[in-house]
Amino acid sequence: MISAQAINSTDGRIHIDTHFMQNSFLELAQRDIDAQIYEIHKQQVDIRVYVTDIKGTVIFDSDNDRDLGADYSQWRDAYRTLRGEYGARSTENDPLYMDGSIMYIAAPILFDNEVIGVVSVGKPTRNAERFMEHLLNNISGVGFIIVIITLLIGLIIHNWLSRPLSQIQHYGEAVTKGERTTLPELGNNEIAEVGEALESMRIALDGKSYVSDYVQTLTHELKSPIAAIRGASELLNEDMPEKDRTRFLSNIENETRRMQQLVDRLLELASLEYRPGLDDIE
Repeated sequence: MISAQAINSTDGRIHIDTHFMQNSFLELAQRDIDAQIYEIHKQQVDIRVYVTDIKGTVIFDSDNDRDLGADYSQWRDAYRTLRGEYGARSTENDPLYMDGSIMYIAAPILFDNEVIGVVSVGKPTRNAERFMEHLLNNISGVGFIIVIITLLIGLIIHNWLSRPLSQIQHYGEAVTKGERTTLPELGNNEIAEVGEALESMRIALDGKSYVSDYVQTLTHELKSPIAAIRGASELLNEDMPEKDRTRFLSNIENETRRMQQLVDRLLELASLEYRPGLDDIE
């Protein structure tokens, strides 16, 4: 609201002094304005101020007095403010800005706590619209950057987490199928430690299985030569021709050699089975 210094009641009637406002806007019109507000280059003041008396008659208009003396008592901003309420309005096709709308907000002029007039300030929405346009452009650019950053983060997470997990999954499936496979390179992280633990567990389990298989195979294969050696040794305890004794001794030697060869082959097989992969692939 306007202060009491703007009121003149020397002739017994209440008058609203608008000279200070007229002088202020005259000085403002003479100033060279050249301001850069973000992307908007501003060279003029685009606000409108008008004052009405208690009847709603315009007694001051900053827009070259174009509506001086006009009845504004029915305009929403003046009408509600004169009744002690909040007054504001939005008007399109205003001469100040024909291509858009102007928003007005009013305040009461008080004298002895009584409303004697209204001062209303209007500003075109075009600057706000331009700000919104620039903001949308900036948001689009920022949104594009955010999408790129998100994709990069997703790629990093994939390489750091998803890809190693997928490799461990394929490794576990290959081990389950009994394939000879090696632990993939998983980097230097917790997933690699999990992979190493799985590899150690696989080796331990394979070792137990190999021991059982080798014992069974060795037992089965040694039955025949042991039986032959036992039979020949029993016959050698009896009296027999030298020719037969030589033949039985030869059988014992052959079966002993056969047992040695079987043990050597099983050791070689165990060495091959224990390897996770071939050292030299040709």
